[in-house]
Amino acid sequence: MAHEDDDLLFINPEILQKLGPRCAFSVIYLTAGDAGRAYAGDNYVQRRENGVRVAYAEMAGVPDHWTQHDIHLGTRTITSFTLNGKIDVRLSFLRLPDGSPDGGGYPQHSHQSILKLSRGEIASIRPVDSSRAYTERQLVDTLTTLARQDEIKRMLTLDYDNVAFGHTYTPGADHSDHGVAGRYFRRAAFAVQGSPRIRVTGYLGYGMSRLPENLGTIRARQKNAIFESYRRGAKCDFAPCPSSPYMNRKYLEWVRREYPLKPRVSSPERSDTR
Repeated sequence: MAHEDDDLLFINPEILQKLGPRCAFSVIYLTAGDAGRAYAGDNYVQRRENGVRVAYAEMAGVPDHWTQHDIHLGTRTITSFTLNGKIDVRLSFLRLPDGSPDGGGYPQHSHQSILKLSRGEIASIRPVDSSRAYTERQLVDTLTTLARQDEIKRMLTLDYDNVAFGHTYTPGADHSDHGVAGRYFRRAAFAVQGSPRIRVTGYLGYGMSRLPENLGTIRARQKNAIFESYRRGAKCDFAPCPSSPYMNRKYLEWVRREYPLKPRVSSPERSDTR
């Protein structure tokens, strides 16, 4: 995923339907979803991470009890949590800077973005928690290694086909982090050797608001309840996330929809998001 909540908004109720004792879930959040805020103390980033842990425990039907099991890849450490109980769920956080909808980045983190990384405008990108920076090659290799270690059979990610980046009110645009994250995860899936290949499914992000509602009342209600559990875990009742009435309307549109991309046979595309 690009941000903490993208899975809940754009790939649910698919996740809720698949989550269970027979299906292990490994979720990787590429960016911190910081929206330009500083990383320090009991902050916005950590509250969002707590929010998705609450949401996944709710979906799994078990208490919100997690154990931190960080992943060590050479000299790199990735923050990771596993859910206690019968349901096999791992949530991992790379904490790269949120690139902003148009990919311009934020001043707090030197205007870094994964869109700029993919275009070669920056040579590397440093996580907001000041851990080791990633070049593009290192980032794809890390995602590939994680997919291989977890023996991923199917990958659910965001819309890797969208080439228009911007805000929710820009027709046809999606958040730059969504599109670039989808491309990077897809590249990692193709890089994992073996047979059968990892099956990759992308899901529409902002753009699905322009399409008809396609979730029934019960599924939409379930999806909304899961998202509300995220909001409580992230303390959004006390520190709004989002804060504007416009965004609140968009969230309501997203919980009533879910649109996977139509499957197609292809090879991994170049990392060209111009």
